[in-house]
Formats: sequence, structure tokens, C-alpha cells
Amino acid sequence: MAARFSNRVLVLGAGSVSQCVLPLLIEHLVDAKQITIADMRDNRSRVSEAIAAGAVYVQDQLTRENMDQFLSKYLSAGDFLLDLAWNIDANAIIGWAHDHGVIYLNTSIEEWDPYAAGASITFNSDRSGFQQIYTMKSDGTNVKRISFGEGLYGTPVWSPRGDLIAFTKLYRNKFYIGVMRSDGSGERLLTENYYQEAPSWAPNGRVLVFYRETASDSSGRGGGAKLWSIDLTGYNERLIQTPTDASDPSWSGLLSGK
Repeated sequence: MAARFSNRVLVLGAGSVSQCVLPLLIEHLVDAKQITIADMRDNRSRVSEAIAAGAVYVQDQLTRENMDQFLSKYLSAGDFLLDLAWNIDANAIIGWAHDHGVIYLNTSIEEWDPYAAGASITFNSDRSGFQQIYTMKSDGTNVKRISFGEGLYGTPVWSPRGDLIAFTKLYRNKFYIGVMRSDGSGERLLTENYYQEAPSWAPNGRVLVFYRETASDSSGRGGGAKLWSIDLTGYNERLIQTPTDASDPSWSGLLSGK
């Protein structure tokens, strides 16, 4: 049997990922009494089994201003930091862990709260003469055009992490669903069709849902609008069954946590 970890463990975030990971940690790696779980919300009910087994729950928020004080309270050299939160800058916390000799593991690359006041919003506009995608600060300043490819761009929407923008593109009589980085670079077209638009992100940032219309025949029969999903890789395109025609989907976010 593998040796168990003997130092302290700090788990940031008490959302759905923590619900899955904590039982595995306790079964295979550490005693629950070594674990502190920290979340800005009162999510004790989601990790109640770990708490009942001896883990400590702390309702507090780690920010860029209090990061050193916050982490130093629960961790020192040789301890284990497991970051399962969604709004803590990965580069900043990796640097802190390195400087303090703390073992660090994360499930994704994040940034400080991407939805905080002053964060960028994205929109489409024809102010250049053709419809393109722009970003600007939430106070209306720093307006930037970020799309410069051929065709018309519309329906931009930020990814949950704020690192990508999904969009609809009309080019040579075909509609495309695509993604680009927040500065407009790295454009990738995932799927094309006769008519499709309105992408919406899954909370995990790995899947898009959109709607697609099919053309009717010469007598006007057939056609209709249906919901489809596709992975960010451009694979696994799937029809989402609905009792009637459907359009303009909006994927709800997670209720709390990650």
C-alpha cells in the first residue's frame, strides 16, 4: 500500500469538482483531519461528508490583495495546495507556491475574477463598414476591434474563463461557428452549415451549444431549427433532441463553485 501524505492540505473551492475529489483524497492520500476546505460561499452541504470525517471548512475569499496572508495561514513548506476554484490567477498562485516550497496542483488555468468591474465585454458592430467583433471595458472605454478576417462576424460571447470568444461568421454564403482568443488571434472555425448561429458556452468551457436551421425543399416542405452541440476541438457534433423546433440557446452557469 502506498504511503499516505502526512502534511497539511488546503483545498480551494467547494464546488462539484471538490465533491468528486475529496472522497478520493481521503480514501487514498490523507486523513480528513489534515484537510482545510476554503470557499467564498457557504458550500458546506456540498462537502458535508468530508467535514463529518474531520475536514475543516472556512468561508473566506482569497484575493490578489490578501493572497500571501491567506495562504500562509494554512500552508507552509511541504504542504499541499489543491486549487479547485475558478477565479484565482493561476500564475500568481503558482509563483507563491514555488516561493514557499508548497506542493501545488490545479485543474485549469484561471485569472483573477474575469467578471469583476472593469473587465472587458464583447459585442459586434458595423462601425467599420462591415460587421466585426469588438471588445471594450465595462465603462465604455478602450474599444478595440479584434476580428479582421474575411466575412461578417456576430453573436460574440466570452468563454467561462474569459480566455476565448465564440462567434458566428458568415462567409461565402455559409455560416460558421468558431472561437478566437480575446485579442482576436487564433481564430478556429469549428462547424459550417446552411444557417447556424448563437453559440453558448458550457460551464466547463469545453463545449458549445448553438442552433442550426435546415433549408426547406422547393415545395416549402421540411426545414426547421434545432439545437446542436460541438466540442471545442471541432469534434463530437451532436443533435440535441427537443420536442419542437428550438433556437437561441443559453447554457446556464453553475449554481456555485466550480
